[in-house]
Amino acid sequence: MRPWFSWILLLLSAFASAATAVQANELDETVLEVFVRDDSESCRQAVDVARTFSGERQGLNLVVRNVLTDEEALRRYWQLVRKARIAQPVMPGVSCGAQFHVGFTDAADFRTTLDEMLTIRAFTREDCPHCRDAKRYLAELAVRRPALRVEVFDVVRDAAARRRMEELAVRHN
Repeated sequence: MRPWFSWILLLLSAFASAATAVQANELDETVLEVFVRDDSESCRQAVDVARTFSGERQGLNLVVRNVLTDEEALRRYWQLVRKARIAQPVMPGVSCGAQFHVGFTDAADFRTTLDEMLTIRAFTREDCPHCRDAKRYLAELAVRRPALRVEVFDVVRDAAARRRMEELAVRHN
């Protein structure tokens, strides 16, 4: 098996598990948690962007958690910071599935972050039976989870996609 092929399977597995991590009673919803301080202007702006964004994505459940008034939210925020190995955590924090990001610079950048968190990129080959199964699964997932955007790339036909996949494989060693 070619080394990059195992990375295809690894990336598919990682993205699929991130996309399916939700609460058991919300099978058709994707949960986006935004951790904020209510005394922060950047947090207020982030919540405004997240509310607009979630209004545009069917099946996206936005949950805003104020870490100043909700001890459980503060505990969860620090748990996510440790898990993501963030050296200098700041507010706001945003979590979706297995992904967690912190900070807010401007509305456009934050919106891009939210969009990236809800995008699954699958790097596949046409003649690969595992890839065929993964594409079928991702198509079903996209129907069940309309908030997610699924992009499928053929690494044999698309040289740019192959380079992107190889860069991801190197970055995530």
